[in-house]
Amino acid sequence: MARIRTIKPEFWTDEDIAELSESSMLLALSLLNHADDEGYFNARPEIIKSACYPLREPSVSLHGMFSELSNMGYVE
Repeated sequence: MARIRTIKPEFWTDEDIAELSESSMLLALSLLNHADDEGYFNARPEIIKSACYPLREPSVSLHGMFSELSNMGYVE
């Protein structure tokens, strides 16, 4: 059964998160909803796009956003 994921208040004041672009921060938030209890998610771009951006086209490429998240250590 799926679990409800919440965003902790510390997310908004994290200095590393604050340096992300708005689009990468939105992807980071969305991935919190789609990851399992250990933090894993299906990393296929078409699945991420359909899950995180179901009704719109992201303004920045997923590859660019993942590069930004990877560079700051948010995803491996």
